[in-house]
Amino acid sequence: MTEIISSAISFHPHSIADYKMRLFKWSGQLYRGIGSERTPFFTQLFEQGVIQLLVEQRLLIETELTPLKVNGFDMVVSHRSIPFTSYSIEWCPAMIKDAALTLLDIAIELARRGFALEDGHLGNVLFDGCEPFFVDLGSIRPFDEYVHYFRWDAYAQFSQLCLYPLLLMSQGKDKVARLLMVDNEGVLKTDLLLLTRGSGLSRRLSNPPLLTRLQLCLMEILPAEQLKVFREKLKLIQSSFNKKPKELQKLNELQELQQLNELQESQKSNPQTSFLEKITHNYYLKSLEKIRQDVHSISLPCFTTLLSEESEAFSWSSCQDTWTAKQVSVYKTLTELGPSSVLDIGCHTGAYSKLAASLGSQVVAFDKDIGCVTQLYYDAHEKKLPILPLLMDFTQPTPAYGLSNYRYVAATERFQCEMVLALGLVHHIVFEQHPQFEQTVEGFALFSKRWLLVEFVPIEDPELAEFRSPRHSWYTLENFMNTLSKWFSSIHTLPSYPEPRVLLLCEK
Repeated sequence: MTEIISSAISFHPHSIADYKMRLFKWSGQLYRGIGSERTPFFTQLFEQGVIQLLVEQRLLIETELTPLKVNGFDMVVSHRSIPFTSYSIEWCPAMIKDAALTLLDIAIELARRGFALEDGHLGNVLFDGCEPFFVDLGSIRPFDEYVHYFRWDAYAQFSQLCLYPLLLMSQGKDKVARLLMVDNEGVLKTDLLLLTRGSGLSRRLSNPPLLTRLQLCLMEILPAEQLKVFREKLKLIQSSFNKKPKELQKLNELQELQQLNELQESQKSNPQTSFLEKITHNYYLKSLEKIRQDVHSISLPCFTTLLSEESEAFSWSSCQDTWTAKQVSVYKTLTELGPSSVLDIGCHTGAYSKLAASLGSQVVAFDKDIGCVTQLYYDAHEKKLPILPLLMDFTQPTPAYGLSNYRYVAATERFQCEMVLALGLVHHIVFEQHPQFEQTVEGFALFSKRWLLVEFVPIEDPELAEFRSPRHSWYTLENFMNTLSKWFSSIHTLPSYPEPRVLLLCEK
């Protein structure tokens, strides 16, 4: 057994809520320390093969027991590191939906084996490229700790941070949903109903009475003769509910459930009297499957975007004789330098992201156009390309948020890549959002670990005819290169298309 001294490890900034289950890095690898109180439970999960099963189903990130010893923890497990951490506020609606389904899939698999999830938020799901994985081992808990009164304790959290945002997005209110998701509480039901008044969502959110739901559940697990007796009891209970004021009905319902719950607790040690446990487990599992069905049925808007001439005109598999000077320059740069990671800023539908990914780079792609990001997500997912497409405006990247960055680590820290691509972007930033070269170049430098390949469109270009005026006299290639030289030690000019556009390969 290898013992690691505490000073040699660094704890993850998001791992502060549970001091008995903490993520840390050591020697460049990601580990999780598990305290003595929870070690027996996770030993059971490994011995029963639950962890391995979830990993094989590509629901849980690869997780293994280790012989490491760290002060304060009785068990240490290793996790495969995902190259880039992204948050749900940066995902397109299709990614949010797939992440929510992954969360429900792992909850269902755990329920089938007698376990439950403590949390119902998307912070426990990360995208490795376009594939979502559940990453919070500590959220797996014993069934009876997080299922009470036949309900998943985390359902309200799941609704506010997954289901309700998706329903808002299905009604074309993506921006509002995304802003509300930043808050700890997410989208409240009152928010949803207020913002979607007249859409019919209120009917979709209503549930049948508890007794009706219990009866439907019992029909699946009880023998016919027992079901008949139980149905008569349910009718008597329902009849008494109907004769009382609603407030008293609710109180009596809670009391009945409390009695059932107490009975359930008293029967756990006796396998001959586990009937109520069977009802509870079956109802919980059916509820999760229904929730999953509801999420899967959410129809998202069909986001469309206009393809650029460049996207329509070429394929990287086509003959290079048909490529433009710009395409050849980018291809040669990527093949000769071979960056391990590439950030494509203003990626549009991702032509150059796909090229970099096909050449072996891990790619992050930013665009503020939801149609572009959605299209790239579907394309990269279908072709299994290592691309993480994110909805982000380069001039307003996700900032650090929360005490000690607990909620969000800044995008400029999370998405630093060996090479940054900024193609056909600078003139849009300058003339649409009006920063100076200094702010734009500094932003590129924050994301770039080594190289920047940036395109400069001079004022003589026909596309910029309307901006030719004395007040834009500072917008010159010479001034741009002088600004680049403050953050990059070498700058080389490469041909682009059409002339007089140029590419500038910069190295720190």
